[in-house]
Amino acid sequence: METKINIKEVTSQQPFCAGVIITKEDKILVTLNTDGLPKNLKGISLRVGGVGGGQEPDENILECAIREAKEEICVDVEIMPSKSTFFHNIDESKIEEIDVKDEIPPLLFERVSNPRPNVPFKEGLPIGPYIYFGLYEAKLNNWDEIKAGDDVQGLLLLPIKEWNSLLDGNCTIADVKNRGAELIHNNLDESTKLWVSPQESFGTVSKLLLKRNQLMGF
Repeated sequence: METKINIKEVTSQQPFCAGVIITKEDKILVTLNTDGLPKNLKGISLRVGGVGGGQEPDENILECAIREAKEEICVDVEIMPSKSTFFHNIDESKIEEIDVKDEIPPLLFERVSNPRPNVPFKEGLPIGPYIYFGLYEAKLNNWDEIKAGDDVQGLLLLPIKEWNSLLDGNCTIADVKNRGAELIHNNLDESTKLWVSPQESFGTVSKLLLKRNQLMGF
């Protein structure tokens, strides 16, 4: 990456996804979903993901993050500028801190080679050699009003330190509740197993947050 970059300009007219990082004490808000599961897990597991998603025509990456948050948790969020921004080159498995020109920088900015660089994700969206991901820190002023929206099945406040416990695919909702998670949905079967994609950006986010908390003595 350049010495100092403008993420809004870099991602302009390029394929991207964006989302928000919302924490409450030592927990992070994640979504529970039925899409994006391997075929053998459909109908028996829920995918754990971040609050976020893909772009719509003519919006920038920050606007995408704000819209996706409203759609998935049904409340407005306040985006907070991150004191540090990290660039994750997924192709090379490298993470480095970068200087950003944006007025509201994200905590995490990622890039991966686009497997279909000449085909838009859907009509009206841009094409390009890379797919970018921007994860912005945000806060809620009305926790009591959040609920699962869009096609999200439920919301979970997961202790950040428990992220790795999800990786083997054998952890259930009940298991993570026993480890301190809070389920924000009362109609889910708590024996349902949770699955997380190895490419999920929140895996990197959780590592960054844990490292920051350690440095701050939390």
